[in-house]
Amino acid sequence: MSITHDGGSSSTSIMLTQLFKRTSERGNVYFSGRLGIAKVALLKTTRTGDNGEEIWNLLVSPPPPRLKKSV
Repeated sequence: MSITHDGGSSSTSIMLTQLFKRTSERGNVYFSGRLGIAKVALLKTTRTGDNGEEIWNLLVSPPPPRLKKSV
């Protein structure tokens, strides 16, 4: 599969999900979305790499349990 990105370069990749940029009540930027039924969050850490670049953690968690409907 060949997908062309905005930069015009062609690579073999598959988009798994889309994440939405959000801002917490404390003003921290993070990204969240869904991957199937799982919840996905991309959170910036306070650490940096050896070259000074930001480090982000990708967290995946199951959805909350469904409430059973009473009949």
